[in-house]
Amino acid sequence: MPRIINYESDVFKPLTMVKVLVADDDSELLEVVELVLVIHGFNVKAVITAKDFMEQAKFFMPDVILLDVNIANYDGRELCKELKAAGSPCKHVPVILFSAMHNLIETYSESGADGFLAKPFDTDQLVNKIREHAIEN
Repeated sequence: MPRIINYESDVFKPLTMVKVLVADDDSELLEVVELVLVIHGFNVKAVITAKDFMEQAKFFMPDVILLDVNIANYDGRELCKELKAAGSPCKHVPVILFSAMHNLIETYSESGADGFLAKPFDTDQLVNKIREHAIEN
Protein backbone atom coordinates (compact mmCIF):
# COMPACT_ATOMS: atom_id res chain seq x y z
CA MET A 1 0.00 0.00 0.00
CA PRO A 2 1.46 3.41 -0.91
CA ARG A 3 2.51 5.66 1.92
CA ILE A 4 0.55 8.90 2.30
CA ILE A 5 2.81 11.94 2.28
CA ASN A 6 2.27 14.49 5.01
CA TYR A 7 3.30 17.75 3.38
CA GLU A 8 4.13 19.51 6.63
CA SER A 9 6.47 16.88 8.02
CA ASP A 10 7.66 15.16 4.84
CA VAL A 11 7.86 17.58 1.96
CA PHE A 12 8.65 20.71 3.93
CA LYS A 13 10.82 19.03 6.56
CA PRO A 14 13.85 21.25 6.99
CA LEU A 15 16.81 19.40 5.54
CA THR A 16 19.01 20.48 8.44
CA MET A 17 16.97 18.03 10.47
CA VAL A 18 17.92 15.25 8.03
CA LYS A 19 21.07 13.54 9.30
CA VAL A 20 23.18 11.79 6.67
CA LEU A 21 26.06 9.46 7.48
CA VAL A 22 28.50 9.15 4.56
CA ALA A 23 31.28 6.55 4.44
CA ASP A 24 33.96 6.32 1.78
CA ASP A 25 37.69 5.63 1.96
CA ASP A 26 38.36 8.11 -0.86
CA SER A 27 38.99 11.22 1.23
CA GLU A 28 38.70 13.61 -1.72
CA LEU A 29 35.34 12.24 -2.83
CA LEU A 30 34.17 12.14 0.77
CA GLU A 31 35.04 15.81 1.20
CA VAL A 32 33.15 16.77 -1.98
CA VAL A 33 30.06 14.74 -1.03
CA GLU A 34 30.06 16.23 2.45
CA LEU A 35 30.36 19.77 1.07
CA VAL A 36 27.56 19.26 -1.47
CA LEU A 37 25.19 17.86 1.15
CA VAL A 38 25.99 20.60 3.68
CA ILE A 39 25.40 23.26 1.01
CA HIS A 40 22.00 21.67 0.38
CA GLY A 41 21.16 21.90 4.06
CA PHE A 42 21.78 18.38 5.32
CA ASN A 43 23.39 17.61 8.68
CA VAL A 44 26.32 15.42 7.60
CA LYS A 45 28.77 13.15 9.38
CA ALA A 46 31.52 11.85 7.08
CA VAL A 47 33.76 8.91 7.99
CA ILE A 48 36.61 7.20 6.18
CA THR A 49 36.92 3.82 7.95
CA ALA A 50 34.54 0.93 8.45
CA LYS A 51 35.16 1.04 12.22
CA ASP A 52 34.19 4.72 12.42
CA PHE A 53 31.21 4.02 10.19
CA MET A 54 29.79 1.31 12.48
CA GLU A 55 30.34 3.50 15.57
CA GLN A 56 28.73 6.57 14.02
CA ALA A 57 25.81 4.56 12.66
CA LYS A 58 24.85 3.89 16.28
CA PHE A 59 25.77 7.22 17.87
CA PHE A 60 24.94 9.77 15.16
CA MET A 61 21.50 8.17 14.60
CA PRO A 62 21.33 9.04 10.87
CA ASP A 63 18.13 9.38 8.85
CA VAL A 64 19.91 8.18 5.69
CA ILE A 65 23.20 6.37 5.14
CA LEU A 66 25.38 6.68 2.03
CA LEU A 67 27.90 3.83 2.04
CA ASP A 68 30.65 3.00 -0.44
CA VAL A 69 30.69 -0.66 -1.50
CA ASN A 70 34.48 -0.82 -1.02
CA ILE A 71 35.62 0.93 2.13
CA ALA A 72 39.26 0.15 2.93
CA ASN A 73 39.44 -3.60 3.60
CA TYR A 74 35.70 -4.00 4.11
CA ASP A 75 32.79 -4.81 1.86
CA GLY A 76 30.08 -2.18 2.27
CA ARG A 77 27.45 -4.79 1.40
CA GLU A 78 28.45 -6.82 4.46
CA LEU A 79 28.39 -3.68 6.63
CA CYS A 80 24.91 -3.00 5.29
CA LYS A 81 23.78 -6.52 6.25
CA GLU A 82 25.05 -5.91 9.79
CA LEU A 83 23.12 -2.64 9.99
CA LYS A 84 19.93 -4.24 8.72
CA ALA A 85 20.14 -7.25 11.05
CA ALA A 86 17.44 -7.84 13.63
CA GLY A 87 18.17 -6.00 16.84
CA SER A 88 20.27 -3.33 15.15
CA PRO A 89 19.25 0.24 16.07
CA CYS A 90 19.76 1.15 12.39
CA LYS A 91 17.73 -1.64 10.80
CA HIS A 92 15.10 0.81 9.53
CA VAL A 93 17.53 3.50 8.33
CA PRO A 94 17.65 3.69 4.52
CA VAL A 95 21.07 2.69 3.18
CA ILE A 96 22.19 3.85 -0.26
CA LEU A 97 25.21 1.97 -1.55
CA PHE A 98 27.44 3.70 -4.07
CA SER A 99 30.17 2.30 -6.27
CA ALA A 100 32.00 2.60 -9.58
CA MET A 101 31.07 -1.06 -10.18
CA HIS A 102 27.89 -0.42 -12.16
CA ASN A 103 27.02 -4.12 -12.34
CA LEU A 104 26.04 -3.94 -8.66
CA ILE A 105 22.93 -1.96 -9.51
CA GLU A 106 21.10 -5.25 -10.06
CA THR A 107 22.25 -6.93 -6.84
CA TYR A 108 22.51 -4.16 -4.22
CA SER A 109 19.22 -5.13 -2.58
CA GLU A 110 20.64 -8.56 -1.63
CA SER A 111 22.60 -6.77 1.09
CA GLY A 112 19.45 -5.10 2.42
CA ALA A 113 20.33 -1.74 0.85
CA ASP A 114 17.48 0.55 -0.10
CA GLY A 115 19.15 2.19 -3.09
CA PHE A 116 22.20 2.38 -5.30
CA LEU A 117 24.09 5.29 -6.80
CA ALA A 118 26.62 4.61 -9.56
CA LYS A 119 29.89 6.55 -9.54
CA PRO A 120 30.53 8.95 -11.04
CA PHE A 121 27.31 10.76 -10.19
CA ASP A 122 26.33 14.37 -10.48
CA THR A 123 25.38 16.43 -7.46
CA ASP A 124 21.70 16.59 -8.45
CA GLN A 125 21.52 12.78 -8.51
CA LEU A 126 23.15 12.62 -5.10
CA VAL A 127 20.91 15.22 -3.46
CA ASN A 128 17.73 13.85 -5.04
CA LYS A 129 18.52 10.28 -3.95
CA ILE A 130 19.14 11.42 -0.35
CA ARG A 131 15.94 13.52 -0.32
CA GLU A 132 13.91 10.65 -1.74
CA HIS A 133 15.01 8.29 1.01
CA ALA A 134 14.76 10.94 3.74
CA ILE A 135 11.10 11.55 2.85
CA GLU A 136 10.35 7.81 2.83
CA ASN A 137 11.96 7.35 6.24
